[in-house]
Amino acid sequence: MKKTSKLLGAIGLSAALAIGTAVPAFAATTQWTDAGNNDETKALGSLVEDGTKGEIADGSNSSTKVHIGTNISQLSVQVPIKLYLATESAGGALIAPSAGTYTIKNYTTTANIFVTKVQCDYSTGNEAGKDWLLVEDGALVGAGVAAADATHANLKVDMAAKQPYNASGDKLASSSALGNWTLSADTTDNKNVKDLSAGNGWVIYKAKDASTPCDIEIDFSGQSSVVKAPEGFNSTAGADGNNAFNLTYTISASNA
Repeated sequence: MKKTSKLLGAIGLSAALAIGTAVPAFAATTQWTDAGNNDETKALGSLVEDGTKGEIADGSNSSTKVHIGTNISQLSVQVPIKLYLATESAGGALIAPSAGTYTIKNYTTTANIFVTKVQCDYSTGNEAGKDWLLVEDGALVGAGVAAADATHANLKVDMAAKQPYNASGDKLASSSALGNWTLSADTTDNKNVKDLSAGNGWVIYKAKDASTPCDIEIDFSGQSSVVKAPEGFNSTAGADGNNAFNLTYTISASNA
């Protein structure tokens, strides 16, 4: 029997804080904020701390302690806005971009940046995974495996982040592993969030110059169950496929 592949479609991707088709500018979170308010205009008001009013003798000295912090005004980052995966109608391995194709680039020449969080959410039209259901159990996907609930198929999608550069911005002979995650859009107990804070961020080293960025590679792989009614979804979705879910990356200058 002839095998046919069906386009799963664009897995929407966005960068937290901003998104663009080329190189969006990301405003770095200043260390000086009011109750977590990241509005730098308002935060400037907290840069001066007044002392207690009091009387001093004529000719006495009074001093101001000057504290120095570092703020990076702009991070220049490039994040892909679409990723295409394809399923086999009979189920089995997903067809994904070649290794090293999907990257997040750092064009900032003054600082390393970090991916501190990845969040996965179902797209509009695929609420609660009604059409394409993300699963973590490998027994729910594979060639010949039927999906009980999803209109089209169960999906098990794995992402693997890799570091292709050293701290000097030189290409490594082979990329080293940064971390893995089986995607989940289940919001129960924040299962849909890959928390990389507290020093666990995926570092993207600073660019050597404005036209020579460093990046990290994120490879995708996985399996689907048998695709139900593939002709129906393929004809209605068109060549662009179905937008199944979105990935949102939080980018920061700090790995704290």
